[in-house]
Amino acid sequence: MGGHVSRRHALSYARVIRTPGVLPALLSVYAGALPFGILNLALLLFVRQRTGSIEVGGIVIAGFGLGNAVGLIVQGRSLDRGAPRWTIGGAGLLCTCMLVVSALCAPPSVPAPFYVALVGVAGASVPAVTTFVRSSLPALVADADERASAYALLAVLFQAAVATGPLLVSCTLLFAGPMTAILGAAGAVLVATGACLLAAGGLRTPRRAPSARAGGRARLSAGLRTVVSVGACVGIATGLTSVAVPAAAIAHGHSVISGLAFGALAIGDLCGGMVVGGRLGRAWPVTARLEWSLLAAAIVSTLAAAATSRPILLVPLLFLGGVIGAPVGITLSTLLDHVVDRRHLAGAYAMLVSAGLAAAAGGSALAGSAVGVAGPAGLLLCGGAVLVVADVWAIARRHTFVGDPDD
Repeated sequence: MGGHVSRRHALSYARVIRTPGVLPALLSVYAGALPFGILNLALLLFVRQRTGSIEVGGIVIAGFGLGNAVGLIVQGRSLDRGAPRWTIGGAGLLCTCMLVVSALCAPPSVPAPFYVALVGVAGASVPAVTTFVRSSLPALVADADERASAYALLAVLFQAAVATGPLLVSCTLLFAGPMTAILGAAGAVLVATGACLLAAGGLRTPRRAPSARAGGRARLSAGLRTVVSVGACVGIATGLTSVAVPAAAIAHGHSVISGLAFGALAIGDLCGGMVVGGRLGRAWPVTARLEWSLLAAAIVSTLAAAATSRPILLVPLLFLGGVIGAPVGITLSTLLDHVVDRRHLAGAYAMLVSAGLAAAAGGSALAGSAVGVAGPAGLLLCGGAVLVVADVWAIARRHTFVGDPDD
């Protein structure tokens, strides 16, 4: 029986990939996510190399994340109006230029506030490839089970790219500096822009009318507020971790470990995403997946805090955190289909991602200023506490998820 179910889900993945327009779109998601895997770590290490301060590096990646949050909202609204080529193409070219400039000049050559603003513009102009593809999938994939498989594939490819990014940074550090990694991210943005523009022709399918279940819901429905607030809490924990892990590695003279740890986190997220899209994930109610995954991620964050004195242990711990935390992002994305109508799906997805990015930016800035006092362990403990708060909030607001997400 188990083998039969596994084959059924494998066939579901195969049918999704064979759907016209889906495979090029999913590949463009991989290319579009690669810069995210590279830039957070590369910018942090680049600024620390130039200034000797990890605190300034934390503020810089916070500026990048905050800019990305704002840019996603603007691009999401533009995509809802049906202008993918101009939106993605214009943003991609601007982002490439800004990243090249940011690699060629950094503090102390330029004032730190100017550099933060420059990186913020680069973040705002990262093309919203994943948002575009996510909002287009419901119109391309009619079957509910296949649609869930498509969301899982999207999340897996995104995490595969995010996993590759830190590993590329670590490899780059063996023969060059973090500036080279930033220039590589600029090239990845250019490739992603071209890939998405090629895929856009296959994704321009007519939008279906909103379903009766979702048609009357406002964009800022109670369910959407719940989804976005949980995503923001996860973003804060992510921001704290993005500074805590490199700080622990640098404190022990092994900065390369930070790239390995973040790569392990993303690989774990990738593996967990495949499980969520398969038999085990379908066996759990969606809300249960969200609640238990948040709790488990909080526990792993606490264990990671205890391991900061031996940074190499962060690699397997972050892998474990990725595996058990993967359902959070996939579930929040899936719930959007039930709390907004499809006319506003791109904007709602952009809102969810933007909330997470803005919160991660705030977490990074806070971590950068507090790492000297709290230390890496304290930052990770705070991240675990934030995830517990998110879990309690999700349980208390379970009633706001209208309909049965599993149908």
